[in-house]
Amino acid sequence: MENRRYHVMQVAQELFLQKGFSQTSIQDIIIHANISKGTFYNYFDSKNDCLIAILKYAQKEALERRKQLLLGERADDRVIFAKQIAIRMQVNREQSLLPLFGFVFHSKDKELREFTKKYHLYEIAWLSERFVDIFGEEVYRFSVDGAVAILGLTQQYSLVWSFYMTEELDIEPLILFILRSLDAVAANFKKSEESFIHDDIFAQVESLWEKPRKQDKTIVSLQDLMKTVFAEDELAQQHLQFIITELKSGSRRTYVLQSVVQSFLTHCKKTLQSKETLTIIKDLLKMYG
Repeated sequence: MENRRYHVMQVAQELFLQKGFSQTSIQDIIIHANISKGTFYNYFDSKNDCLIAILKYAQKEALERRKQLLLGERADDRVIFAKQIAIRMQVNREQSLLPLFGFVFHSKDKELREFTKKYHLYEIAWLSERFVDIFGEEVYRFSVDGAVAILGLTQQYSLVWSFYMTEELDIEPLILFILRSLDAVAANFKKSEESFIHDDIFAQVESLWEKPRKQDKTIVSLQDLMKTVFAEDELAQQHLQFIITELKSGSRRTYVLQSVVQSFLTHCKKTLQSKETLTIIKDLLKMYG
């Protein structure tokens, strides 16, 4: 059944590209795919649904290829990141999807506009999560700003290039150039702690991240404690640095972390630290208790 459904999608895509989406009817798809009307509606609720299925299929393929590219590599490898971004563009070219995306993104149809929003949000979520991998946990709260910057700069550089150059743009060097430019931006995020992304938008993006970032938030909290509350406490600094190193390494030595966190909590109580500080440490202890 899945093979037949994919066949119908391929036929529909060819017709959409040849005749245009608006000019292609469901009857056209039925005739060219050599299926019955009932079969079409068994696979898709509407012509819109068929178009969305085509674009979702490409989205899924790009995501899988991105994952494969990262296997066995460092998450902060910028070359890998640049190649991952390029993959979506490669898939779009290979499957001749750009005209279809153009139609969807400029459509006034409510269903297609809703799909556009979700599609865009998923890309922002992927970019923002990878932004943290590249620039560190300290930019966690500004990761969506970073994703918007990468997406916007990539689109605008690509647009200018297409207007005035005849040869095709090599996207990977462009991404690496953008990342070098964003080094200063990331540093400013950390210093100014200023984001233009509304909390509601951030929450929507964060909910789509592939891996939970509770641990990452903990790392940021611990780093803040090192710089502020425990800036002059050498023993606390040693405890905190050990915990942060373990968390960043992805260590599963739960018993070690539990022991160090408990020791640190005891130290905090002896030095009469604030309730806020104790709450952060207790939350960490719960994660590894």
